[in-house]
Amino acid sequence: MAWFRRKEPKIEGKSERTGQTVNTEGKFQKCPECDSALYRRELRESFEVCIHCGHHFRFNARKRLEFLFDDGEFERLDEEVTSGDPLEFVDSKPYKDRIKQATEKSGLPEAIVSGKGTVGGHKVYAGAMDMSFIGGSMGSVVGEVISRAIKRAYTERVPLLVISQSGGARMMEGALSLMQMAKTS
Repeated sequence: MAWFRRKEPKIEGKSERTGQTVNTEGKFQKCPECDSALYRRELRESFEVCIHCGHHFRFNARKRLEFLFDDGEFERLDEEVTSGDPLEFVDSKPYKDRIKQATEKSGLPEAIVSGKGTVGGHKVYAGAMDMSFIGGSMGSVVGEVISRAIKRAYTERVPLLVISQSGGARMMEGALSLMQMAKTS
């Protein structure tokens, strides 16, 4: 059944001018608002905003930091900090399984990406939360990563930017997640 898969894996054609095979697979993205075909390169240059209708596409925390930092380059920090399951929480599935599923879905180890780089030539620490990891909820790891960023920025006397995009406290960690709000304020 080909309802959800293409029958032919690539869109190709021969150029009338040169006779060479032209592959356009993955070079365009359709705007869901105005149905325009947009070059992915142009979409990236416009910060994921449709140049025809102004529709804002979703993008993840890593891309958000790439847009923020000069030349899209930054040093990632604290990716080794991962969630545990101190309460051994289980509802419809164990919390450990939820974390594994969220990591596979989002490609992130947690609901925050943290890094340092330059903005306008000035050193900056930044963290961006990501809704695709358990709704961007704040658990003990998110609190720890933000606290580390605050400490680094304070110690080095440089700016800190936290882009919050959160679904609130992570219920699977109970009071531990609630304490993170106090820890980071």
